[in-house]
Amino acid sequence: MSKILRVLFGKLSLSRALCLLQIALLIALLVSCSFESAIKLFLVHLNLGNYWVEPIRTNKSCEGDILTHLEYEDLVEEVPSRLDDNDSLCTANSPYLYNGRNKNQTEITTPSYDFNGTRGYNEPSECVSRQRTAVIIPYRNRQEQLDQLLAHLNPILKRQLISYQIFVIDQQGTTTFSRARLMNAGFLHVTTHYPGVFDCFIFHDVDLLLENELGLYKCSSRFPRHLSSSIDKYHYTVPWAGITGGVMAFTESQYRQVNGFSNEYWGWGCEDDDMFIRIVNACLQLEQADKAYYTYAMIVHTYEKSYKGDSELNDYFRFKMAESANLRMDSDGINNLIYETRMMESSENSTIIAADIGQPEADIKSAFQEKFKLNEQTTPKNFAHATCLSVTPIMFLLSVQTTIFIIISMLYRYFIKEWNAGAAVTNAKSSKSSYELLENENDDDMHSDSISIQSFDGLHRNTHKRQPSNGLDSISVQTI
Repeated sequence: MSKILRVLFGKLSLSRALCLLQIALLIALLVSCSFESAIKLFLVHLNLGNYWVEPIRTNKSCEGDILTHLEYEDLVEEVPSRLDDNDSLCTANSPYLYNGRNKNQTEITTPSYDFNGTRGYNEPSECVSRQRTAVIIPYRNRQEQLDQLLAHLNPILKRQLISYQIFVIDQQGTTTFSRARLMNAGFLHVTTHYPGVFDCFIFHDVDLLLENELGLYKCSSRFPRHLSSSIDKYHYTVPWAGITGGVMAFTESQYRQVNGFSNEYWGWGCEDDDMFIRIVNACLQLEQADKAYYTYAMIVHTYEKSYKGDSELNDYFRFKMAESANLRMDSDGINNLIYETRMMESSENSTIIAADIGQPEADIKSAFQEKFKLNEQTTPKNFAHATCLSVTPIMFLLSVQTTIFIIISMLYRYFIKEWNAGAAVTNAKSSKSSYELLENENDDDMHSDSISIQSFDGLHRNTHKRQPSNGLDSISVQTI
């Protein structure tokens, strides 16, 4: 151990190294306890969060892993139970999808579709679709992006032979945007005014465009599906395993099991982290859709950040809210949302729903803490081991600190070495012999050199002259 430390830190003694390690451990402990919620969610984003997420499922005796996989062919074949005896179903693999299947098709064709004005959705004319899908878009003041999305998505859904309707939930007023409340209001509006019509609810951000039309906008009866797991912004990789933002697909039953999204998030951020914990707490599994079929392009825009003028609902407080999602899921969601909706206009491209979803409290943090009273006394005892004293966050922070210390120490040693080497060269130059070559008097004769050398000794100047002499050298010295 001491040899390794000496290699890394030079002459650092073992006792000093252990002292530094103790200091680093204390810092890791203090940081872990001070920023527990942020670290928990950060570790989830690094796929290291099971130390506190998994006990939630264990406490409820949930079966199976949190993340799961759905074979594409199973999704293609799946139909809701209401269609089990229907002989007029559309073919499982739509012949109108050219991307990756009908590669020889030179022209994109769109099937014949009818807009059902009474029930309010589009359905294929030639067959009975295998699923009815409601696409719910939380929206405010992004007309250009909305136009792009509607022009892009409508033809794809028609070629997929899905009965569908796109609901744009337009937030009214000038208060802070709330994506989560709008999705809850949209779900409640659709299920109230179109009871039993839709088999699948897809919650869709306005800035995401599906790139591969083989990515079916269908739900699975077994678990929620996160469709936008591969986005160009993230280089088509899943940023973290528990991500649920962008485009999510739920059946009505699944959405009610998680009680929808939390109503407590105003502005942008963390409502999707909250949803992941809700899915875990409801003993549901989550599928990150296969990027072979589901890839998205993001329309560049400026995010609407946290509540303007609110110093309380900062990013860290959002982390605390999301980390407690499982403890307030039953009392925060679609079952306690106060809202008003009304239809503004409807066409085959979209149905615009005006939504009044309220406004945030003057002091959001205090109102949240008073409403849910989330403190040590209300935390279940069997979650006690998932506190700031847990080994995982402390070891993570300790590893980060140690790595940073090693890097800084090695850089310090490198620059000191370079500095000393430079200083040695400078000293060598300054201590060079005081003798100076003045002239070479006979360059043509390689064997007969005549050299004059002068030296300085205090106040005296000495000149030494070497002249050739038939094998003997004579040196004349002149002192001035």
